[in-house]
Amino acid sequence: MADLSVEQLAAGFRWCVTGRTDPWPPSLPEFRHACLQAVSATPEARAYGLGIAYASAVQYGRSIPETPPDVVETCRRATSLALISTSAEKSQKLFGYHYAQVLADMARGVQFAGQTPVRAIERDLTSTPAEVREWAERLRAALRGDCQPKEGNR
Repeated sequence: MADLSVEQLAAGFRWCVTGRTDPWPPSLPEFRHACLQAVSATPEARAYGLGIAYASAVQYGRSIPETPPDVVETCRRATSLALISTSAEKSQKLFGYHYAQVLADMARGVQFAGQTPVRAIERDLTSTPAEVREWAERLRAALRGDCQPKEGNR
């Protein structure tokens, strides 16, 4: 944090008070990312800030329901852990790459549910043992390279 200017720190604290939807305090990497955001942030930079907040919350088992679906989908594609566990520069590039793809998909009419990975995991807990065995076998087959797509899944 010693390399940050007073203005950058102020921007980070402003974000904590006005721009953060998660009731928990940010992690240190999350706060640092917020400090590094420009005061007059572009829409992509604002999306990145929301993405870092969301990715951090997901990694700690919390969700931020107000996060826009395009940001949630970007975090899902880039993986939340990858976004928060790398340098700010690499994280921004990774987010930007996936965010551009999500925006292109949206322009083509693709809809995203905005569902958090935590909720998706909870829903998977209702799978039957037979469904789990079937998915495990399909995964093994895919890893061996001898899987054939089911009719209608091509």
